[in-house]
Amino acid sequence: MRWVTERVLPQQDSAAAEKRWRALVKEMTTSSEPRLVVSSEFFSDAKEQHVEAIARDLGRDNLTVAITLRPLAKILPSQWQQYLQRGLTQSYDEWLDKTFNGTSPTPSFWQRHRHDALVRRWGDVVGYDNVVVIMLDGSDYGFLPRTFEQLLGLRPDTLELLDDLQNRSLTFHEAEMLRAFNVQYKSEKLAMPLYDRLVNTRAGHYLKHRRPERDERKIETPAWAVEAAQRVGAEMAEAIVASGARVIGDPATLALGARPRADDLGPVQLDPELSARLAVGLVLAGQEVQEIEVRAARRAAAREGRPRTSRELIGAARRRLVPDWVSRRR
Repeated sequence: MRWVTERVLPQQDSAAAEKRWRALVKEMTTSSEPRLVVSSEFFSDAKEQHVEAIARDLGRDNLTVAITLRPLAKILPSQWQQYLQRGLTQSYDEWLDKTFNGTSPTPSFWQRHRHDALVRRWGDVVGYDNVVVIMLDGSDYGFLPRTFEQLLGLRPDTLELLDDLQNRSLTFHEAEMLRAFNVQYKSEKLAMPLYDRLVNTRAGHYLKHRRPERDERKIETPAWAVEAAQRVGAEMAEAIVASGARVIGDPATLALGARPRADDLGPVQLDPELSARLAVGLVLAGQEVQEIEVRAARRAAAREGRPRTSRELIGAARRRLVPDWVSRRR
């Protein structure tokens, strides 16, 4: 999905990503199944030209677009910690201030979460009568699967929710630990493609495999930002209702608030266990990435027709991974 929205990560193979998209399109357009579903959060990154390309490839005449939305105030903590896993260094309060009152350091946030604009981008291409907007009810976890069962004509209880630790949000202290790592990482001017391979796709997932204690502090939003999100949410709900798209659920949920932070954060005391967890995750990620690069170096050596020793292969792999770091230290 990243390829069709021009959001392929630096460490990903663009040609391979295009090939996967073309294979998906072929499967979707040639299948004899009565219903087909393709789901990806990356579709929300699509700009107007990308939406046109997606609709053209998948066949706009048979396309129904379902957009699931949550209250903006409840999205904020989750989005900040996801941006941290991509290298963000701003604190939560700094990020909120720039997002609502200045130039956002993460412009993709409003690309995804200015929900009325998101509905408009898709509705203008596929027609608003082919857009279904689902307002999620946070108090009813069965609402979403029941809704899709009805949309797809499935028997009740066909879909079930899974407890996926990899998809959980970071706690406040986990997030602050990762932010401190990001600050140090960038101060060393290390390569971001390496960061993506170590943290975003591997060490971050390892960190999330721990199950936090019930009393661990969550990422909490200050009252002023909750109020700002509620104002924007109300504007978006009004525009979505007026758009003509089909709405399932209560549009007023977009303007719901969240429990505001009760106190100032003060100094952050990090648990050594968390630091050790991140360190071990980085070691495991580095080992995995090095093995991948060694295999790539071995294939390159085979193409050249010259065998290499294990030491030469590891050296070649390290140069591919951290060329800036190696050159500076030398």
